[in-house]
Amino acid sequence: MNFSRKELKASAKKHFRAKYGWLLLVNLIYSVLSAVFYGTSLLVLFLTGPVKVGLNKTLIKASKEKDVSVKDIFSGFKRYGPNMGAGALITVFSACQGHLSASHRSSESPHAR
Repeated sequence: MNFSRKELKASAKKHFRAKYGWLLLVNLIYSVLSAVFYGTSLLVLFLTGPVKVGLNKTLIKASKEKDVSVKDIFSGFKRYGPNMGAGALITVFSACQGHLSASHRSSESPHAR
């Protein structure tokens, strides 16, 4: 089942058009929560995973033309343990990768001598 970019874009517009206001609100809430979470690293480890899962579930529901609500963004807390664990692992691995990239770039710098 191959779709062209044009067909995928048209399908996405059709599915999301009716729920555009709700999806904007959900993304705004996610953005605010993310900004708050990233202020303290401990909150990032415990809350990012469930909130990201909730955001993704909300977007999937909307793409299937189901009703969405603001509470859907918090649906990731229903399975808190696995979602928190996945979010924590992603955060830790991302931080390690960022640290390794930064140290690699600084060792290649001609000014590092």
